[in-house]
Amino acid sequence: MASITINMSCQCNAVIVLIGAMLWMAMKSYWWTDAGMCHGFMDSQGFEHVSRRRHGVMKKFNASDMTRDMFIDFVSRGEPFVVHRAFDDWPSMQKITNCTRLSELYPELLYHDWQGGQRDTLGSVRDWKCRAGYLETGEADGWDVNSAPFRDWLTAIPTPSFMPAGTLQSAGHEQPHMSAFIGMPSTGVAPHLDENCESFISIQFSGHKRWTVSWPEKSNVTGELNWSAPLSVDLERGDMLVWYMSQLHHTEVLAGCSISSSIQFRRPAPYLYHQQLQVLLESSANWRHLYQYAHVHNDSYIKSCSVGRDSDDQWIVD
Repeated sequence: MASITINMSCQCNAVIVLIGAMLWMAMKSYWWTDAGMCHGFMDSQGFEHVSRRRHGVMKKFNASDMTRDMFIDFVSRGEPFVVHRAFDDWPSMQKITNCTRLSELYPELLYHDWQGGQRDTLGSVRDWKCRAGYLETGEADGWDVNSAPFRDWLTAIPTPSFMPAGTLQSAGHEQPHMSAFIGMPSTGVAPHLDENCESFISIQFSGHKRWTVSWPEKSNVTGELNWSAPLSVDLERGDMLVWYMSQLHHTEVLAGCSISSSIQFRRPAPYLYHQQLQVLLESSANWRHLYQYAHVHNDSYIKSCSVGRDSDDQWIVD
């Protein structure tokens, strides 16, 4: 009987382990929140990449400590960094404090919900649980309805003293070219590339969001290109993150309703980083595999990016 009991115990344990494994595989598609479950946003490849993150390494500065020379130096090298309280004087930073307030200010704003795969106006959203998505503007795809509220959002946006004049307008628009993002806790975006040549400033209005950022680097062992172990940083209200072309990144909302905006800029340009990137791509036979890993639509888009001098002899993304 003892042997039977032991065998049955082993069988039960095996069944428990099997059921646990099956549940884990099923639950990998979800994230838990205080309010319940949200659909997952990362596959196993994304989890593996993010698990290599290095936290506390990315440099962070108070706006009062950042100088123009420091800003240009960091950008020229393509080094991501964070500045706290850079946009305290922006009226929108004072009035956009959470999702409810944003909906009250701009109920007509059109918002694309990643979870539901549909567009809603902010004023029509009754339950923010597990919501995650973005807001755009422009004439394509019906986003022109957001033009007026975006203009109001961008009203009186200041250029911080450490940025060269015209940085926020250097993407070729009278007003900064901005996208906005909304997300609830345990939602986010898997590691990906934005197929742009410009640099980016991401500004956190509310909530608590984690970013990871990495870039191409050559392995000292195999000589192949890989994505670097990502730098990880947590952004809170008033933080500004600067990052660049060909930088793999993911975001994850940790707490609160996250509202953030991203502004593209061309000048100053990450000219040293761009030069090093081109050398890496030219010397590697597997560079296309690197970009295919990031699920880009055009794996050679980075080849179209160029950096030169403008009429004021300043480095600019062409």
